[in-house]
Amino acid sequence: MNVDLKKKLKHFTKSNGVDLIFLCTSYNRCLDEAVNLINEKGQIIILSYFEKKSMQININKLLSKEIIVNGSYLSKLNNFKNSMDLILKKKTFPSRMISHILPMSKTEDAFKMMISKKKIKNKIILSNYE
Repeated sequence: MNVDLKKKLKHFTKSNGVDLIFLCTSYNRCLDEAVNLINEKGQIIILSYFEKKSMQININKLLSKEIIVNGSYLSKLNNFKNSMDLILKKKTFPSRMISHILPMSKTEDAFKMMISKKKIKNKIILSNYE
């Protein structure tokens, strides 16, 4: 667990913590880290496929905090594999879909950009690096 992340979350939320976490990465420890970071009775939504079919999490902490975990996806695993194949063969370029890369501190600005009438490509990336 990255202690700095826990401190930053505490500071960013004025010590309120978070009730909802979206996991959009295949990092194999992300679920366990999310369980450590989320408030009691929070919800974790997993949107990513994982290379490994299983992972270790602290199930007792998940249960004692009464966390809800949901999975959701917009495509099938085969679609994901086909997309990766196109990217690796340089037949498509995801970077052309990205209009902005902003630090997490600009999250509110990113949402405003997405709902504004301004033309942006498709994606805004939020980075935890300032």
